[in-house]
Amino acid sequence: MARRALGPARLRLVGAVESALSSTDTALLVACSGGADSLALAEAARVVAGRRGLALAAAVIDHGLQTDSAAVASRAAEQLSGLGVADVRVRRVDVGAGGQGPEAAAREARY
Repeated sequence: MARRALGPARLRLVGAVESALSSTDTALLVACSGGADSLALAEAARVVAGRRGLALAAAVIDHGLQTDSAAVASRAAEQLSGLGVADVRVRRVDVGAGGQGPEAAAREARY
């Protein structure tokens, strides 16, 4: 995709991804929830990976916190594939309690 084909917001996001990389990076891994913000980041990463000839993979984490979490994760993976991300991996994690709130426990499980 030519730089001129990117709208101003997409161009800024692609620029942000570009600036986060070093000249020695050989691959990009983007985490994606399926929300608009993470899909936009994945699209920008796809553009940058294509320009730089980098390997690109995406990770979708199924926290299992909702009854339909597997379907949500699967839908996110499908959306990523639709964007042209070939290497998409979905992983289910066990979210413990450990005396913390659900968001903190989910973040710990992702890490």
